[in-house]
This record gives sequence, C-alpha cells and structure tokens, in this order.
Amino acid sequence: MLRWLVRTMAPALVLAIYYWSFVLSPVPLASDRPIGSAARVGQRAMEDPPRGRGTAGQVADLGLDTELAARATDLYQRGRYGEAVEALRDLLQRSPNDHLAIGRLARAYGHLGRHRDEAVQWERYLLLAPRTEEACPALPRAYEAIGETAKAFEAFERCRSLDSTDSDIVFYYARARERAGDAKRAIQLYEEGISLAPDYADMYLGLARLRLRGGDVDGASEAVGRAMRHDSRSADVLLAAGQIAARQGRRKDARDYLLRALAVGETYVDVHLTLARVELEDGRRDQAVTHCDRALQLAPGSAEALALKRRLDEARR
Repeated sequence: MLRWLVRTMAPALVLAIYYWSFVLSPVPLASDRPIGSAARVGQRAMEDPPRGRGTAGQVADLGLDTELAARATDLYQRGRYGEAVEALRDLLQRSPNDHLAIGRLARAYGHLGRHRDEAVQWERYLLLAPRTEEACPALPRAYEAIGETAKAFEAFERCRSLDSTDSDIVFYYARARERAGDAKRAIQLYEEGISLAPDYADMYLGLARLRLRGGDVDGASEAVGRAMRHDSRSADVLLAAGQIAARQGRRKDARDYLLRALAVGETYVDVHLTLARVELEDGRRDQAVTHCDRALQLAPGSAEALALKRRLDEARR
C-alpha cells in the first residue's frame, strides 16, 4: 500500500516542488529591490488566462515531465545556470506556455550576462503570465544592459502602465534616465516617486545627486536631509551628505559623514575618494594619501583615483 502511494504521489510532489520553487526562489538578478504588484491592463487585461496559459494548464501540459522539471529547478538553485538554461529550454519545447519556466529562463540568462536573450524571454513572459511584476523592472534593465536605451525607456513606460502606483518602477526608471544624462526627466520621476512613497530614501538621494550636479547645493542639502530622516545608516546617503557638506565648506561635518559611511561599507571607493579630497583641502595630506591609496587598491584602474594620486604627488613637491 505504501509503495503504491509513493508511486502515485511522486509526480505530484515533484511538480509541487517545481512550482513552489519559483515562488520561494531569490529575487531575480536584475532586481535589487522588491517589486510591487503590477496590474494587467491593455492587451493582457484578462481576468483569467486562457486554457494552457495558467498554472493549471501548465501542470496538464507537463504531463510526465516531472523529472525534467525537477532537474531544471535543481540546476538553477545550485547556480549551474548554463545547464539550467538547457534543461529549461527542453522543458519549454514540451510545455511552451509555462510562464514560470520562461521567467526562470530569463533570470538564468541574466545570471549568465546574456541580457539580449533575457529580454526576449521577459517579453514572452509578459504575453503569457497572469501576473507581470516579475518582468518589471527586469525587462527594461536587460535592455539597458545591452545599450538599447530607447527600448529600455519604452519598457519602463509599459511597466508603469501596468501599475501606475508602483514606486519601485518609478525609481528604476528615474535611475535609468539619470544614467542616460536626462536630468530634467529624472528629476520629474524622482519627484513623482516621492509623491507615491514619501518614505522612499533613494528617491530623495537621486534628487539630491541631480540638484548637486546642477549647482543647487541648498536644494541638494534639503533632499539629502529628508533621505537621512528615512535611512540615516545608508552609505549612499552618508556619502551624499558628506559631499554636500564639503561643497558648503563644512569640512568637519563632511569628514564625520564620510567616516560614518566607511563604517557601513569600508570598500566604498567613492567614499575614500571624497574623504581624500576633504583631507587634502584641510591640509591633512598623509590622511588624504591613505584614502587615495585605498581607493586605488579597490579600483586599480579608476581614472578619478589616478588623477587624485597625481595631484597628491604634486602637492608633496
């Protein structure tokens, strides 16, 4: 009797492990923040997926492929992404509408740095999945990684149309615009994100960076002050506070902020470089050399660190 139960239940158990592993697996490589829930609208605004496109359809499609499903899951979870890709592609040949396998395949490509293939799979996922938040912001960031900036922006807009209240998407979109040098649009997005999530420290930090670059030191100081109220232990926030204090001539405050940032993350190159400049301006050349040398240890090819090193060498003569 027991042997019969084992034979009967084994396929169902493997399938259960396979599908729950998608729910419990780590956040996708392309995402460093949790993604809010996204609503399906437009062409995907169906209350229920058609037969074969939802979870029930996938289980039916898998049939007796439980061994292959379990193998794909095991390879992925052990970080053997190249082999996982092959297993997932085999699985999708037999069950092409399995959106969970498609999402995992996209993430595996992301881990391998194959971002063009990753983008293709996230596009498939968006067409098939009953919930689409897994693909946002992974899809636009995959396009960004291959230099397809226009496609990345278009994908961000699609993600925003799926859920206009998702502050994480707004943040990632603002960062993409900032990286592309579109300060005006990035500022608009950061401000929009703050209206959606007033306690989102990274929104204020982005706003502070852009205001500082634009010469609005007081505006940057106000933004970073609000960021610190929400996250006073962030190395990024403390770095920005130090940079702003240095720009305002408050070198003691700048040093205090930067030393606190190093206590959070000693390997943060930009903190060492900023602290080296503050120390040099304060006439503390030896301390400046120490931080510059540490920055070069961490980032040997840094043009900024090398330029600062030359400046320090000249100051010694």
